[in-house]
Amino acid sequence: MAGDYLTNNPNFNAVMDTAGAAATKQYNNAMQGTNSQASMSGRYGSDAHQRMASDNSSNLATSLANTAGQYAYTNFANERQNQQNVANQAQNFASNNYYDAGQLAQAGNAQAGFNQAQLDADISRYDYNANAQANALNNYTSAVWGAPGGSQTTTTSSGGGK
Repeated sequence: MAGDYLTNNPNFNAVMDTAGAAATKQYNNAMQGTNSQASMSGRYGSDAHQRMASDNSSNLATSLANTAGQYAYTNFANERQNQQNVANQAQNFASNNYYDAGQLAQAGNAQAGFNQAQLDADISRYDYNANAQANALNNYTSAVWGAPGGSQTTTTSSGGGK
């Protein structure tokens, strides 16, 4: 993942050789044309002939350099993408390792919720039973006297118009 084993595509050199051969063939054709033109005009070996040959050599060098740069960059970009894909796969693998633990935690949370519901029901049952005699007596008193028992009345004053 760190890129320690990044290497060129095994076919990279073969592609470069093919591209170089094509550029060299174009150069040879251009040189034949240049030599032929110089010879026909009586300028073979002259400074003008040398400049045209130099231009052809410069064009070959530029073509080879551009092609090599383009292929090398494409190769680097592909290798970098492969490296990124491996990193993503490793991250997904690590995430998947924790999936079961996450599911177990969710099951544990559901169990804890169920246990809390049981505890709340037990508390409600205890409160009902603890207050059952007082509620029964209050209901009996209300029925005998005709008024609810245990009620309180509270009065407040507004402060006398202050």
